[in-house]
Amino acid sequence: FQEERVLIKNTFSTLYWPVEALRDKLQALQLPPDKITTYLYCHLERTNTLRKRLEHGQERAIRSKPIFSQEFPTYLKQAFSGSQKQRAVYKAGVEVIKGQILHVLQVITGHTNFHFALTTQDLPITFALTGDTAFFGFDLPHTYKVSHDEHHQLEAIAWTCHPEVIYHLQREFDEKWKEIDEQWRTDTEEGRRNVVEFIVTESIKVFSRANVPTQELWTFMQALADVASHVDTESFIQEL
Repeated sequence: FQEERVLIKNTFSTLYWPVEALRDKLQALQLPPDKITTYLYCHLERTNTLRKRLEHGQERAIRSKPIFSQEFPTYLKQAFSGSQKQRAVYKAGVEVIKGQILHVLQVITGHTNFHFALTTQDLPITFALTGDTAFFGFDLPHTYKVSHDEHHQLEAIAWTCHPEVIYHLQREFDEKWKEIDEQWRTDTEEGRRNVVEFIVTESIKVFSRANVPTQELWTFMQALADVASHVDTESFIQEL
């Protein structure tokens, strides 16, 4: 875990999904118990890898801002409409999204070896590069309208260890990273504050517009404040 991992992806990683909320979602989908057990076991292995990387490794990730104006609102709208069964499934998924957002904020505010950069560009070809291996995912651009579940089914995955490909991907990532204004990169103090503030305020906007029950919204806002205030308590509370 000593080498740096670099990542370009439109959405937040599923590595940040909370295990308990994910279990509730899988149960709401009425999947067979053995499939739930297998899925959770694999997810725990991946989250353990993330934990070890947080302790000993480094990571830089480029994410797309439109996740808050495109993907999350679509999912939340489905959570509070449709049949009773659909609402149960999507509401369980909402808890996964909440935990995912909070986990990302915890990483940004609590770990100086992990950095995020936010861009307004769509990132249709995404990849993760670790050491001499690259993994590819081909995400649909945000302008292509599909449901949250369909989106994950339409991703394509490939990998390579070809040295020339690795070299060019690393160079491409470094160029994209430098192209993003420092105020939207967490490797600067100003950027870290801006990225945290953006994630918090956009999350509140998205959940407010989705007609989330008031008590549920306030509880989530308090959790956001508890995590994000570590950056700058007084100014953050005033802004919120």
